[in-house]
Amino acid sequence: MPEEPSHVKGGVRQDSLDTPAESVDDFTLREDASRKSGGACEKVRISIITPSYKQVPYLKCCAASVRDQVGDFQVEHLIHDGGSGAEFDQWALAQQGAVCVSAPDGGMYEAINSGFHKASGEVIAWLNCDEQYLPGTLDRVARYFSQHPEIDILFGDVVLVDDEMMPLAYRRAVMPSLGHIRFSHLSTFSAATFVRRRALDTGHFLQTRWKTIADAVWIEELLVAGFRGATLHQPLAIFCMLGSNLGQSALLFRERQQWEWESGATNKWLKRWYILEYRLARMLAGAYFLRKVCLSAYIVENQPRVARERWVSGQWRPARNRAASDRLERDGAFGGLDIRVRQSRLTWGHALLAITIAGYVDSLVKGDAIKGPTILLVSLVYLSYRSKLLDLILVAVIYFFTSWYLLTEKPADVMIVRLTSLVIGSSMAIFWSANLRRLEEWIRCSGALVRRMKEPIILTDRDGSVILANHAACEFLQGKEQQFLKRRLLIKRLADDGTIGEPLMIYEMEGELPSDVLGLVLDAATGPMLAKASVFLLGRGKRRIYGFSLEER
Repeated sequence: MPEEPSHVKGGVRQDSLDTPAESVDDFTLREDASRKSGGACEKVRISIITPSYKQVPYLKCCAASVRDQVGDFQVEHLIHDGGSGAEFDQWALAQQGAVCVSAPDGGMYEAINSGFHKASGEVIAWLNCDEQYLPGTLDRVARYFSQHPEIDILFGDVVLVDDEMMPLAYRRAVMPSLGHIRFSHLSTFSAATFVRRRALDTGHFLQTRWKTIADAVWIEELLVAGFRGATLHQPLAIFCMLGSNLGQSALLFRERQQWEWESGATNKWLKRWYILEYRLARMLAGAYFLRKVCLSAYIVENQPRVARERWVSGQWRPARNRAASDRLERDGAFGGLDIRVRQSRLTWGHALLAITIAGYVDSLVKGDAIKGPTILLVSLVYLSYRSKLLDLILVAVIYFFTSWYLLTEKPADVMIVRLTSLVIGSSMAIFWSANLRRLEEWIRCSGALVRRMKEPIILTDRDGSVILANHAACEFLQGKEQQFLKRRLLIKRLADDGTIGEPLMIYEMEGELPSDVLGLVLDAATGPMLAKASVFLLGRGKRRIYGFSLEER
């Protein structure tokens, strides 16, 4: 199995970012010298193809990141939509500077091939809906190709971000080798890959029989055909890790296995060698360094670009895991029942304070009355509620050795009793913390599941305050979840003829839930009815949650 997925996706966007602190390459020096000397390079025409299908909010950001590119070049943006419907058609009519086509196709790669055939640029690239170019990207690319006529393929650096455009990782471009592509994966990103027109003129297009790895197969074919590649160590694009990208799906691994079998890349020892070779190349290129990434990106329903800044590494898996964790925390949150976010720096600050106090108190008392270990044990119990499990385990180990030090001059029986008590207390605190984390994880997963359900559902607490409105309910009510959270939901009975009857308070339903359809109203006992709904109950006691399944008004 490849260690990292081939970077194929169904839509992404990207934005500009300041170059992170790193060594400046030869191209940057030539670029600066050219600007200072006033030299102008020949205008390069760049064609950008964007495949689209039911991702109009992301497509708007993608198109904006192409439209705001400035420099000494020409650009055409070809958007091929697979039939997203009225929302795309309405947006396309208002577009300026982009050619929009909407027609059924056989998938993302077929749409890209169609764009390749229609493109008129000397340099060709594709940018998925959920990807964006960083400011100045096309100017850098145009200058590079003008100054390096012998280069056919250019690979640039990419910043991985979540759906809030917060940086997750900085992926340094490393020149892909045939062995690594065949035996493992394509290490570069399509969002930052640019190819000269002459590669297409020789008939090298994407193989549409593949649904996730066609870009890897395509690059492999180009390199085998003798086209020359190069890397540009500057951030050119952002790759949004939405969790729904094709390059992160199970289908990718199945296609990788099939392609490896067809190409004869099945030798496990050769695979290990090419993976080791790739990692060494990444190390020499500085791909594993921590970098402070500063970028500006378009966020859905938020214009203009928004600045983001964070220290990140170059690792794929931590970025993927962090994106998934952040997505789960966000989707699994209940309004009014928020789960505390645990921060490591607060945990370690508290631990340092507890150790200082324990040492100071034990320096004041005399005899066998040892207070320090007791203080540390109480601190550990407190942290079991408020710290991450790994932090808690490390703090418990440090507390044990701290207590050992504090007890070194005391009788052996006192030391044994105190340390045993600390170990037992620490074990119970860790066990309790682990079970609490599992409960919180279950709550988050339940919230995320309800939000993704196709049936429109609103959840309230026992007082009637809305704590969750899933995506289907927000679409049904034509509003955002924040408009409904923590607002009081009032209920009215509906007569058989559909007229609104007497009001009913939620706390009055504790004995038996009504079986008939109810009318829902927000905040006021009078006013227009929000929706019709049937009610169901989750849990019991003070934590009862009432669910309302919405129906057509």
